[in-house]
Amino acid sequence: MSDATSDLNKSADPPQLVRHMGLAALIIFGVGDMIGAGIYGTIGRGAGLMGNAVWLAFVVAMCAALLTGLNAQRLAAVLHP
Repeated sequence: MSDATSDLNKSADPPQLVRHMGLAALIIFGVGDMIGAGIYGTIGRGAGLMGNAVWLAFVVAMCAALLTGLNAQRLAAVLHP
């Protein structure tokens, strides 16, 4: 067992990661940050307006997302047999 462990320790240099982000990745990263901040701001506003019933808004949004997902699944099943 110690021979296998010593063989692993004698392996070549570890792989190096390249630090590079292109323009497209930076744009996607920035847009994602803005959308995320907007979502948190909207949740705060909704909680301020609805008070303790803010959970109801999440249930309605969950139902809408579920129906949208089922619709996309059905469409994909019809188009790609």
